This record gives sequence, structure tokens and C-alpha cells, in this order.
Amino acid sequence: MRLPTVAEIDFISNNRSADVKKLALRLSSMPAEDRAFVLAQIDGLQRIRNKIPSWYGIDGLVLPPALSLEQCSSERTARYKSALCAGQSFCDLTGGFGVDFAFMAPRFERATYVEQRSDLCEVMQHNAQLLQLAHVSVVCADALAFLGSTVEHYDCIFLDPARRDANGSKVVLLEQCQPNLAELYASLLMRCRTLVAKLSPMLDISAALQLMEQTAEVHVIAVDGECKELLFVSHSGQTPAEPVLRCVILYGELQHEFSFVRSQEQAAQCVMAERPLAYLYEPNAAILKAGAFRSVAQEFGLQKLHQNSHLYTANEAVEAFPGRRFRVLDCFGAGTAELKYHLADVRAANIATRNFPESVAQLRRRFRLADGGDVYLFATTLSRGQRVIVRCAKV
Repeated sequence: MRLPTVAEIDFISNNRSADVKKLALRLSSMPAEDRAFVLAQIDGLQRIRNKIPSWYGIDGLVLPPALSLEQCSSERTARYKSALCAGQSFCDLTGGFGVDFAFMAPRFERATYVEQRSDLCEVMQHNAQLLQLAHVSVVCADALAFLGSTVEHYDCIFLDPARRDANGSKVVLLEQCQPNLAELYASLLMRCRTLVAKLSPMLDISAALQLMEQTAEVHVIAVDGECKELLFVSHSGQTPAEPVLRCVILYGELQHEFSFVRSQEQAAQCVMAERPLAYLYEPNAAILKAGAFRSVAQEFGLQKLHQNSHLYTANEAVEAFPGRRFRVLDCFGAGTAELKYHLADVRAANIATRNFPESVAQLRRRFRLADGGDVYLFATTLSRGQRVIVRCAKV
């Protein structure tokens, strides 16, 4: 990837918020290759404006193709990872665009960026100067080849295995990703004090823990209600009795955490409610992914609607609950006659299903309701098997 000229840096900076399609018409007389480069950089800036806001205003920063920007970490998750470890030496074996690397590297005296794509290495070599990362080394190599060529022992090794196969299709299993962490896990722990692996949010946590037996912590990170990534943290020479599961909820500038271990979850007491009480509670995606179904109920004094519904209720407003809170307005059966009666005044609603035989799309067609508005409808099953619709207002 080529670097921008001084004139191009000025033009990109002055047009960073411009409409790219309209801008393309204005630049029709520019050589096609230069025009494509400038427009791609402006498009890239607009993509990172919310995803990596502290980089948006840096003039001269070179951005990779759109796919790399889509796959890279956000600034919020990268900053979170930067707090996990510190020391003298750090190595990112799967550098990519380098967002995680750029935020983690300042925590160490020396940092090594490893990436097999030469264009991304050129981008990092250039951007490192603008990001004030004077203490970093950029190595263009395959992760395995690099490990075979160095004998250094690192305080922290970080890797984010590629989750696409040779055909470009997404994969989830550790064995399908590159590099294959299932094969490398033991040897990587011999090369570092702390190993941090960023893995797919679709990964089966229990299955992964069987392959990575020295995992001390699993960080389940959700951003604005969506589970974005899993971080498996292992320490060399340590095999904990149970890994701690940390549900990390990043919402705007706020950060909340709920932690537990599996034995606590299994022993947690959970009371079943016969019907929804004054408030309904929907756990954050991180809680659901980590499997804290009983622990969260016990911790916040809530009752569960059904063993498999993962909706909770109480007569009190629990502000610290890690998820969304709703005031219950009504609860009725899912039959057509009941729906017509209880939803006669509703034209639009936010519909969700939990342990219910029909999908949201099917319910929306049957209810004849548009999406959105202030009404929230939860289609679920109660502890005694009744299928109901719970009408709520968001708190």
C-alpha cells in the first residue's frame, strides 16, 4: 500500500466528512489510481469516526481496505485489553490493522508487531510514528515462522486468530482458525508469562476451556448490548481450579462487570416466579453468553420466569442489574382473541422472544405491528408452561 503525498494528506483532512460519492464526481479528472486511494482513505476515516474516535483527527494516518476496518477491534475494546497486562516485552502475533497492538503496546517497554501481509506491515510502520509508538518493531512474517526464528520470552503474547477459511467463509472452532491455537496453546505458554487470545463471540466457551486448560480468566465483552469478543487469559505455570468468567459490559462511556465461576453458577439458588411482577429484567448479552443464568438471579434478588426463558422479575427496581429494566404493564396469553383485546391500541412495538415457539418475524406478522415505538413485548414461557406476552415500558 502506498503512502499519501503531502497534498493528499491536506485534501483528505479537509474532506474527511464529505460525501464520498459526490467527491468522486469532483475528482473525475484525477488519475484513477490516485482518486481511488484518496476516496478509500476518506471512506476509511468515516468508518473509524465512531469505532476508533481518537484516531479520526490524526492527519496522515493510513487506513487499510474496508474489510480490515470491519474486522478490527473498536477503541473501547482495545482500551479494555490494554489494562489486562503490562511489563517489559509484548508481542502481537496477528497484528492486522493494529488497533489492539497500538493500545496495548504503550503498557510495555518493547513491543513487536507480527503480520504476514506486507501491506498491513507498511501501514503499521507508517502509522506507528503518528501514534507515537517509537518503541515498536514491525516484522513481516507468519506467526509460526516468527516464533521459530526467535528465542525471546515475552511478558505477554497476544493473538487474534483469523476466523475465515481459504474460501473466505467464517469459521468458529479453534482448530479451524489460523494460527491453530488448539495446537499452539502449550508451546505459546512456554514463550510468555501471560497469553491473551481474542476469540469469536460465537465460540463454545466450555469446549475452548477443555483445549486451553491453563485459562485463568475468560472475559466476555459486550458493546452496546452486543457480544463482540471473548478474551481467554492464561498464565504460564498456573492451572487454576476454575477460570473466572468476567462479563464485561461496555455501554457508551460506562463499564460494568459481573464475575463468577461455574461452581457458583451450579450452586446458585434460583426462585421461579408464577407470573411477572412489577419489573422485568433482561440480562445483557455478556451475561447470557457466559451462562450466568442462576448467579445473576441470586446476586440481585430476582425471580426467574422459567428455567429456560432467561428473563427475571421483581417488585423492586434494581438499578445495578447488568442489563435492561422494564416496568411490566400487562401479561396475557398469546391467543388471537387475547392479542386483539390487549393490543388494540398498539400500532408499533419492539418484540423479543425468550423460550417461545414462534420467531419475532412470525409474531410481527401475526400481531400486524410495525417495528419500534415505546411498547416492548416479550413473548415467553412461564414456569408452569403457560405461553404469554408481557407488555412493558422501558425504565
